[in-house]
Amino acid sequence: MRAKAPNKHSNDCVKVAVRVRPFNKREMDAGSRCIISMVSTSISIQDPRDSQNQRSFSFDYTYWSHSGFIRDYSGLYVPEELGGRYADQDRVFQDLGQGILENALQGYNSTLLAYGQTGSGKSYSMMGYGPNKGLVPKLCDRLFQAFGETQDSRQCQVFFSMLEIYNEQVVDLLSRGSRTPGGLRVREELQRGFYVEGLRKIPCESAKQVLKNVKRTQ
Repeated sequence: MRAKAPNKHSNDCVKVAVRVRPFNKREMDAGSRCIISMVSTSISIQDPRDSQNQRSFSFDYTYWSHSGFIRDYSGLYVPEELGGRYADQDRVFQDLGQGILENALQGYNSTLLAYGQTGSGKSYSMMGYGPNKGLVPKLCDRLFQAFGETQDSRQCQVFFSMLEIYNEQVVDLLSRGSRTPGGLRVREELQRGFYVEGLRKIPCESAKQVLKNVKRTQ
């Protein structure tokens, strides 16, 4: 995952985070073993055929979500013991989402990018499920909460758009029935920066409306 924004707590504009997920059923049935170890912000990957051969990488944030968790009475996945190493959804949001939110409210363009192969846990970290809300739902909740707590005369509006880039074509997922041949065009202006020409925007007045539109595009 990457969190991009001029975080006020750091001089770096881009933060890179890695999260290690639990084994899925297929991996458990196959008797898979974990070859990843984590110390602070460093991750080491061991060659399963040669235990002496390993490579280490350092990141801004690392999250151990592979083990050491339980599911509480409400369905939340939480650390098995107080102070345990398991990184839950709240911890990921506090490290990555909170800074994105603060900078966005200050007028900076902010981006969250989840990268990984199919089944690596991107959807869980970004969207979550059930009570285990991911970064996007939590950001939406906090965004509208911040609007409600604004004491000055500023007026805030939220618009929702969703697009897909496939085979180098930009597709508007809110306008599936009327797709533009060749895809939409990416433009750049001095004031607006980069934007997608003709991309549909829907006004939203609550986090619930935003997430409803997300489901609509899936």
